[in-house]
Amino acid sequence: MARRKAAEAAEPEGFVMTPMIDIVFQLLIFFVLVTDMARAQLENVVLPRASKAIKPKLEDKGTLTLNVLPDGTIKIAGKVLFRPNPLDPANQDYRRLADLFEARRQMEQYQTVKGKDDLVNYPVYIRADRSTPFQYIQLILMVASLRGGVLNVQLGATREGGEGGVE
Repeated sequence: MARRKAAEAAEPEGFVMTPMIDIVFQLLIFFVLVTDMARAQLENVVLPRASKAIKPKLEDKGTLTLNVLPDGTIKIAGKVLFRPNPLDPANQDYRRLADLFEARRQMEQYQTVKGKDDLVNYPVYIRADRSTPFQYIQLILMVASLRGGVLNVQLGATREGGEGGVE
């Protein structure tokens, strides 16, 4: 009986906060990292203005976001897929861009009809800087339709007047 009272007396009275504080800090670190990763997909570009711009529907996890810089460089999640060659514009190497669309075309999860890779059902979101020459957006559209079978393309824009749209 005396031992039981001694053991009960050794336990601290009240609520122990240390484990709860540890969990809160871990959750805080997790959310900071996740937010950082979500922003890594978007390059810092000045989108063109449009009077009827709407917020893009990016809920689909399969959305392919391509960023086009003013010089025509095409990036995905910070990695360069295509860099234009101004010295030889007729002979551009867009194989990496084409390979990306080909690879997605082969994935059954994106195929409109399972087993047939002629058409896919994931959206492509193109965020091009307002000063980017249209030939680079046209390149993406051609490769996406011819090599990727893409049917759904969204172009990034901001609404005139600063309301709505993205950014």
